[in-house]
Amino acid sequence: MIEKRKARGADRRRESRYPLASRLSWRKAGNDKRLVGWLSDTSRSSVSFIASRRNQPSFGEMIEMIGPDRHEHALRVTRVAPYDETLSLIACRGVGPVES
Repeated sequence: MIEKRKARGADRRRESRYPLASRLSWRKAGNDKRLVGWLSDTSRSSVSFIASRRNQPSFGEMIEMIGPDRHEHALRVTRVAPYDETLSLIACRGVGPVES
């Protein structure tokens, strides 16, 4: 995924990205329903993942990601783009840990 964006000159982040392929759980803020996604890459302050278009969040929406470290992270959606007919690429910027 990273190489594809670099080749097209479409890399939008200013920070270095690191591929990180793993499964994750996420939910829309204020909702208990956990959804499944697949990490694409990460940087110091942001993350991108692939998820079903059916449940995709909207630009600017707050979501909560349950990361590989089992901690919940609050994120703001900064980009939603089609990946294929059924999936979307979701880019987010971290805003901090989820407060209980």
